[in-house]
Amino acid sequence: MKRVLSFVLAIAMVFSFVACANKKEEPLCQHEWESTVEGDTVTFSCKLCNESISKTVKLPEKIVEKEVPVEKEVVKTVVKEVVKEVEVPTYSSDAEKMNAQNYQLLQYYYDRYQKLDALKNYVMENYYTDVKEEDLLEGAYKGLVESLDDPFSVYNSAEELVDYEGALTQLYFGIGIMLRQEDDLCGYIDSVTPNSPALRAGLKAGDKIVAVDGTSYIGTGIDPIALAIKGEVGTNVRVDVDRNGEILTFIITRQKVGMPTVSYEVLEGGEGYVQLTGFDSVTVEEMKIALKDLEEQGVKKFVLDLRDNGGGQVEVALDVADLLMNAGVMVYTEDRNGNREYYKTNAGRTSMKYVVLCNGGTASAAEMLCAGIQDNNEGKIVGTTTYGKGIVQIFAYINDGSSVSLTQMQYFSPKGHVIHKVGITPDYEVGISLDGVDHQLEKALEVLK
Repeated sequence: MKRVLSFVLAIAMVFSFVACANKKEEPLCQHEWESTVEGDTVTFSCKLCNESISKTVKLPEKIVEKEVPVEKEVVKTVVKEVVKEVEVPTYSSDAEKMNAQNYQLLQYYYDRYQKLDALKNYVMENYYTDVKEEDLLEGAYKGLVESLDDPFSVYNSAEELVDYEGALTQLYFGIGIMLRQEDDLCGYIDSVTPNSPALRAGLKAGDKIVAVDGTSYIGTGIDPIALAIKGEVGTNVRVDVDRNGEILTFIITRQKVGMPTVSYEVLEGGEGYVQLTGFDSVTVEEMKIALKDLEEQGVKKFVLDLRDNGGGQVEVALDVADLLMNAGVMVYTEDRNGNREYYKTNAGRTSMKYVVLCNGGTASAAEMLCAGIQDNNEGKIVGTTTYGKGIVQIFAYINDGSSVSLTQMQYFSPKGHVIHKVGITPDYEVGISLDGVDHQLEKALEVLK
């Protein structure tokens, strides 16, 4: 760059000397030059005489050599940036902000559910008889869940939920009695549940209940008596009864008491027979008693009859599996995201060999038990394919007392076999007999030998 500037200055000096030679009458000016550059033009101006000289100078280009990698394919994408102006509202107070937000929420619900509200109003105003708004809304809630076309996903109103929970747990009055009402409007014990607190305390069928916790219930009907006897598990209740004219007092501890689910006997050939009809709060204890009694009687083999067992509580079925299986997996669940939960058994199964009976009425928790037994080679299965109910419902309680039971997971056997709508295929297929002989039981006994 220094060479370029020297070259330019040399040219400028030549021009200046020529100009000064033409002005012989004037003394030569000792120029003091200033330079300005505009594009390729360089202008020199003398500070002393104001003489200026302009010259176009083409500067040499600087050449740089550089290796540039060549891409196989160059794709140019032009993105047009769109800027959207959003007006952010300002509020003078928190109350004004809250009112605005509430309005937006109301607007959302109006836009979303105005059709439902309009339809409800139309029905209420035009149906040929009076209609309650609450009934229409309850029907809408039910219809929402029923639209899933899943018979196991159910919405329950507050009233239905009370009845449903009672049926699910099969609980009776907290001490294990069934009541009947006679013409005198008094409550009489109709039956006492086996292995219940009432039976252990000494209550008997035919006893007339005259008082509960010191309050007389003569002539009140059975509903107030049942309500008074119910209470928190583990608390005591005092029951006064009239037995053949004698007043007897019993102090009984409330427990979760259900109908018997296990029955058993020793068959003519010396084999045991255990029938399990469901899985509720009393099942595990009943099963322990049955297995222990059979072992004490010297039974080495037994048939476990799960035919027409509609299921119940899966956790109870897992506890029963503990009595029948060594350490392993009974079943596992999987949700829509692939998350799994394993239902595992502990070591310590019964020493007796057994065969399981099942049929198309064997469902839900009973199928879970069959799946664990079969896949872990704990026992053989005889009968027909089970019902195929292998999905899990989760309860969600709503703050008005209602609830929804929604299918959220499904069960798989330990080896990954689908249970829902497929069922458990027995190791030995034996159909239902029409000659009055239980050929399925006969086959089970044959397999035991």
